[in-house]
Amino acid sequence: MNSEPNDPAIIELSKIFTKSSIANGCTFPQDKPTTEIDYIMINKTVAARFSNHRILDEKYASDHRPLYVEINIK
Repeated sequence: MNSEPNDPAIIELSKIFTKSSIANGCTFPQDKPTTEIDYIMINKTVAARFSNHRILDEKYASDHRPLYVEINIK
């Protein structure tokens, strides 16, 4: 979405979805990330949780660093 955490779109989505919380979630630009603009979200009505989530140290595939997530569905 290329939206920062305080963007109105992210705030609205956060009412319905749980956002994966990654310490220092900055993914852009890929060479020296300073901005959090990429998200993985789970609908709050789904019985699921993030079990492993992180930013991968990949600098060449995109102008963003990729997010990796594992989700446990209950």
